[in-house]
Amino acid sequence: MLNSTNHIGRIITELKPKITNSGAPTLSFRIACDRDYVKPGENRQSDIFSVVAYNNDANFIADHFCKGAMIGITGRLETYSHPTKEGKNYASVYIKVESASFTGERREKDPTLFDNKQS
Repeated sequence: MLNSTNHIGRIITELKPKITNSGAPTLSFRIACDRDYVKPGENRQSDIFSVVAYNNDANFIADHFCKGAMIGITGRLETYSHPTKEGKNYASVYIKVESASFTGERREKDPTLFDNKQS
């Protein structure tokens, strides 16, 4: 079955890499993607998506992007559920990264958006 999604958006959260219990690098963050249509007289709306990357993809994103940078993501939609304090199940949807790429945004615009290794 086909489960594929492509998004280009801005990273809107700080990137905080973690290591799973099995020792794999992981990175969770959110992106904002502008909608195509703008109603006359209104501001452009954005959709916010949760994203999870593992292994080499997590390392690549953490090393080369930071909050505010534009990123291209190809992945698949996945869901998970967990109980709330009230005992109900809560379901979430996220994009699991299969590949990430630069979008052509110019370094000269803001070099800090492309170097997350700054002091």
